[in-house]
Amino acid sequence: MGYPVPVAKRCTRCKAMKPAADFHKFSAADDGLRPRCRACRRPQSARYYRENRDEISRRGAERYARNPEVVKVRVKRYQAAHPEGLRRRQARYAATEGGKAVQKAAQQRRRARKAAATVEHFNVADVYEDWADLDLWVCFYCAGPAKPLQMDHFEPLARGGAHGLINLVPACADCNHAKSDKEPWSVLSDHLGQRGVDLSTCVAWLNRAAVGPEGFNVACEPVE
Repeated sequence: MGYPVPVAKRCTRCKAMKPAADFHKFSAADDGLRPRCRACRRPQSARYYRENRDEISRRGAERYARNPEVVKVRVKRYQAAHPEGLRRRQARYAATEGGKAVQKAAQQRRRARKAAATVEHFNVADVYEDWADLDLWVCFYCAGPAKPLQMDHFEPLARGGAHGLINLVPACADCNHAKSDKEPWSVLSDHLGQRGVDLSTCVAWLNRAAVGPEGFNVACEPVE
């Protein structure tokens, strides 16, 4: 049995006397607290997470699979006890490219539900994997760099398009905003026409089962 938790404690790293709340709990210690304060442990914790991210994720998934309700209660308890810290962490993540992509996907799901569209369950990684398989890393409309990368519903949700992988294409911000909920094939035809490419030829290439897989090249032009 350990001693009562002290009101304050001296950090073994920075040597500063700090309140007990500035130290993580540690049941194996006599005073129930870690020897180093939270601020001194933070760089070490961040480095450990970077170096062991996959293993940490695997262990977390296993814990959740064994006791999902226990984990949910623990998470809710933590969120209720640390609202400000949680908001700061969410804001930091929201400012990253990954966070922006997740927010965009969530907005698209909400729009799809509001439009009563067909909703396919997938995540951002699934979209990127699908685009990688198709080598879709430029704007689907103007063929320019799709940076910042945006996910566009080729058939707009407002026109009954599905929120699914087959209906999501990469687009640059200008093309995505200009297209909005316009009829997609006319928009694509205009962009291809500016590059001297005929839409009907592209459609035939995409439907190459009817013309043979070698009938057209990747520029949507007939092979001589």
